[in-house]
Amino acid sequence: NGYLGMRFIEDADSISVDMLAYEDDCVTSFPGGGRAAKSPAEEGLFDVSVDAQLLGGKEQKAFHTMVAKLLYLSKRSRPDLLTAVSFLASRVREPTAEDRAKLERVVSYLRGTPGLGLKFRKRVGPPEVAAYVDASYGIHPDGKSRSGLVVTVNGTAVMWKTGKQSLVTKSSTEAELVSLTDGCTDILWLREMLKSQGYDMTAIPIGEDNQSVMAILERKTHGMARTRHINVRYFFVLDRMECGEVSVVYVPTEDMLADMMTKPITGRQFLSLRE
Repeated sequence: NGYLGMRFIEDADSISVDMLAYEDDCVTSFPGGGRAAKSPAEEGLFDVSVDAQLLGGKEQKAFHTMVAKLLYLSKRSRPDLLTAVSFLASRVREPTAEDRAKLERVVSYLRGTPGLGLKFRKRVGPPEVAAYVDASYGIHPDGKSRSGLVVTVNGTAVMWKTGKQSLVTKSSTEAELVSLTDGCTDILWLREMLKSQGYDMTAIPIGEDNQSVMAILERKTHGMARTRHINVRYFFVLDRMECGEVSVVYVPTEDMLADMMTKPITGRQFLSLRE
């Protein structure tokens, strides 16, 4: 069975979702890309050269079209693509030859990983929700950090986001706190949605790998610069914790699912998080 490009495969224990035919269309409709890559992006994904050559009219249109198609794919069944595609989506107005090379890398990776998707297990009882938030401090050329979010229900990802933060933070701790607060909004929305379906919801655990953030929340005080934008975020998280809607728990970096939503990861760590 299929719906809007998604294929649903049901067996006795699970329902799997992939977009194999859609992926094949993306790969065959975009020339170039070379051999299959092992990850969607290299370390310099967010680097922007001011003197890079701009793409011409037809190339720019083809670039925009492919990025839009990959964004549709990455938001439905391929969270492993989202970080690279999200960055490329910010480049569609004035893409360069450098951006095209990064797009070719994504297509090459897609060529080598056809049919990856999501698997939902059957008969696993009430929904067990787990959330993960992370940030990469100052990773963009303008000094801004990047936030990442992954939420799972009974072990399967149901929500994933990545985005450049709207303000420049002064430390990795501040960047993590901004990511935690922004992610908390989406987590609370999911919690309310599940409650409306009739489920009794306890506090949703939010995985955090920054020990300084954990210490600040445990002390219920912080010694950072008294800037209003940080204070508001800090007290928002505390309020949601005291209301019993969320809890913040420590997760080691190697198990931080949202890490792949904040920066390009390669090698064994990428494969582990993707799985």
